[in-house]
Amino acid sequence: MNIPNIKGCYIGLRAEFQKDLSVWYSLKIGEGKGKGGIVQRANNQALPLLFGIEGVLAGIGTDRTEKILHQIARCKIDQYKTAYKYSGSTENFGYFKTPAEAYRGAKAIIKEFSDIDPENKIIDYRKICA
Repeated sequence: MNIPNIKGCYIGLRAEFQKDLSVWYSLKIGEGKGKGGIVQRANNQALPLLFGIEGVLAGIGTDRTEKILHQIARCKIDQYKTAYKYSGSTENFGYFKTPAEAYRGAKAIIKEFSDIDPENKIIDYRKICA
């Protein structure tokens, strides 16, 4: 399978556990601009990729694109508070009961982002890897 690997921003799926071992899901919004792009960055964090955004918002860079995605996520689905801190925990959003519910949350973020900048190439990794 040829999975497109781009440099840009991504939305990945994170599984979280409560003390009673019940599971819930959140969305991790980050960037991958190094040698391995977003695929390598998500793999390093054990995150299944949901969406990738290639290119940069109006030519202003992935850092700004990531911040805009964070702002949209805060408005659409809110940021959650974890009982512990780990690398990237401030870039996680939502409290979803199922992966499908989290995917719908990610789609809402992507739709809003697309309305702001329709020029960016957005890859739905769920459709590629299905």
